[in-house]
Amino acid sequence: SVGVKSCDREEVERYISSLGSIHHSPHPPNCTMEGVEVKDNVITCRSFAKKPLQFKVMTRGNECRGGEKVLAVLRPVTAGVPVFGKVEDMRDGTYEVQFASVPSEKCHLSVTVGGHDVAGSPVEVKVVGASLITAVKQEFRHPSGERYLGVAVGPDGLLYCSDSRGQVTILNRQGQVIRSFKVKNGWLYGIALS
Repeated sequence: SVGVKSCDREEVERYISSLGSIHHSPHPPNCTMEGVEVKDNVITCRSFAKKPLQFKVMTRGNECRGGEKVLAVLRPVTAGVPVFGKVEDMRDGTYEVQFASVPSEKCHLSVTVGGHDVAGSPVEVKVVGASLITAVKQEFRHPSGERYLGVAVGPDGLLYCSDSRGQVTILNRQGQVIRSFKVKNGWLYGIALS
């Protein structure tokens, strides 16, 4: 037989208060990604945008006020290095997530709260938009602020860009300058590699 002790209300309240504060964690399957469109389990983002992928994670649970371990990772489908998103705790149960770059044209995005996937995670991410060359011309600028006039993609995957000052600038896919050099005959409108 099991013994049951009866308690009055004051005794129960004293016992509960002796436990200290109770933290109510969110239930990850009830947490969502907001501010990003998911269609057929795919997020489509624009290539070479200044902030190609950003969204909010909304935690849901009793009294969620932040402080949870939220992690967002983009993993290339083929080869490449995973990229971790910058996660900012807004201290109200929401988290702003931002990726400075997307590592591949096709990735899987995993978003977790406390080590468990949120609703809709993992999800595929596809990079689309303007062609690579058009995107570079629209989005990237020479350190002087000038737009590039000609763009070519080298066999090494780097971007070779020409400008009106007769300079060729070599960029990586995130727009960071690798090196630059001046050509002899000044002004360049286009560029071609062979």
